Amino acid sequence: MKHNNTFSYLTFFIVISSLLPFNSAYDVTALKRLCYASSLSYLPLDAMRTSPYYDVARFSPLVQVEDPITESGATIFQDDEDESRMIVACRGSATPKNFATNLRLNLVPAEKPFDRRGRIHAGFQEAAQGLWGRLAPELQRIQESRQLCFTGHSL
Repeated sequence: MKHNNTFSYLTFFIVISSLLPFNSAYDVTALKRLCYASSLSYLPLDAMRTSPYYDVARFSPLVQVEDPITESGATIFQDDEDESRMIVACRGSATPKNFATNLRLNLVPAEKPFDRRGRIHAGFQEAAQGLWGRLAPELQRIQESRQLCFTGHSL
């Protein structure tokens, strides 16, 4: 299945680039690379090299995780331009379970790892907690003292 993220990539790029001050540490090229990582996160690790985004992103995929309950997923990348940085790209909705989770719209009290004073979309909280349960051990295993950058279409 071919996945075309051109519209979501452009929307994300336009919104984010318009919010950043001119002296931001993230320039247009860096933002494009983060968008490419987000698009690559939809693909299995062994299929990423075939994507047109792979060579221009300049990230090496290290590990992919998925919460079995909500099927929320993320890929951890090594930044090939700066080995002191890792990118965590969260995949957006890609499966029927993801869309069912999206429909859990009721607001609930935020729980760990969120600020407990707020309220949060129940589906987002369930997906984030499940994904974080899979992601945190991988990050502890490989992160060392590297800088982390989170990006994605959703979580």
